[in-house]
Amino acid sequence: MRIAYVGPFRFPDNNAAARRVQGVASTLCDLGHEVIVASASPRKQLSCSQTPTEYPFQIEHVWRFPERSASIRSKIRCALSWGKETAAWLKRLHPKPDVVFVYEYPHFKSVTSRIAKNCRSSGIAIIEDVVEWYQPSHLRLGWGGPFHVHDEYLKRCVIPRTGNVVAISKYLERYYTRKQCNVLRMPPTIDTDEIVPRLEASEGPLRMAYAGYIGKKDLIENVIEAIWRLDPLGQQFRLIMAGPSEADVLRLPPCKSRGAVKLPPFLEVRGALPHGDVIDLVRQADFVPLLRKPERFAMAGFPTKVPESMSLGTPILCNLTSDLGDHVRDGMNGIHCLDYSTEACQQALKRACELSVDERTAMRLAARSQAEQDFDYRRFVDPMARFLERIST
Repeated sequence: MRIAYVGPFRFPDNNAAARRVQGVASTLCDLGHEVIVASASPRKQLSCSQTPTEYPFQIEHVWRFPERSASIRSKIRCALSWGKETAAWLKRLHPKPDVVFVYEYPHFKSVTSRIAKNCRSSGIAIIEDVVEWYQPSHLRLGWGGPFHVHDEYLKRCVIPRTGNVVAISKYLERYYTRKQCNVLRMPPTIDTDEIVPRLEASEGPLRMAYAGYIGKKDLIENVIEAIWRLDPLGQQFRLIMAGPSEADVLRLPPCKSRGAVKLPPFLEVRGALPHGDVIDLVRQADFVPLLRKPERFAMAGFPTKVPESMSLGTPILCNLTSDLGDHVRDGMNGIHCLDYSTEACQQALKRACELSVDERTAMRLAARSQAEQDFDYRRFVDPMARFLERIST
């Protein structure tokens, strides 16, 4: 079949959306389908050394993505133009695609509706790739705001009408199965053949690596507080952070409550790094900490950093949200926290510290093996084939 994959993402890029698209598109190409990815233009600063330059699918840049510094009005205008420009691109596309994958856009039902209407009139099947279900507090203006209203309407009314869903989690799989959709569950996927792991642990303080920006999802402040209580001088633990600045970290509760004007000895903040440097940071770490509240956003989504970290041979130290319990095995390829609290994180860190070098090496080997088994995009070739056989227009 000829398949178009459209959505409000940059490609290539080093964010979770682009990596999701690459995984799904690679699976489709392995089935012998012709795939065209229609995206926004990539970031100017993206270098070839950070991202693979050869893909098994075609890429077309059909619109411009707003910069992070753009005004909310500009972002809304751009979001609406994505639907218009993508629909126009689909009309021009010749020969027409047999199927259109739509990477969900959470705020504007009119965007998805416009593309769906055009596809239905041409007899083209639509498949929604659903990867999130936000908390109202994560969206601008909160519970009663237009973004939350649109997101709820999109998830509950617009997407079910397409009839075909690729869901990133069991939570979303169950929801859309109950809506009588044709559903394939597919977590974030990667090409494990392209990722070089580190499979031997080393002596010295345990190195924890966190990559991401401080926000409302990851409770990195609980990890910092746990290490501060256990090892304020950094003799047993090191936490290296990529993404936030020192000023960002000093504003977190563990630092503010102590009146800290500089970082504690166990904490190293490297700021924004190229993607290749982030990968190497995670590869050299002993664990990646991941604490999240078991709220809807965490249960419906699936953190991209889990398959990436495990493929590098780096175990995850986490509480169980989403489907993490299916992949992160306590004491085998990672360590479970009883919950997301500082106290639970302390207990998990103590367990990690008690592991011998040989035990941590075995854990790294098991993490890599689990990633190959669960997250390589080739693993979903047969399930995707069965899913496509059931698609409805």
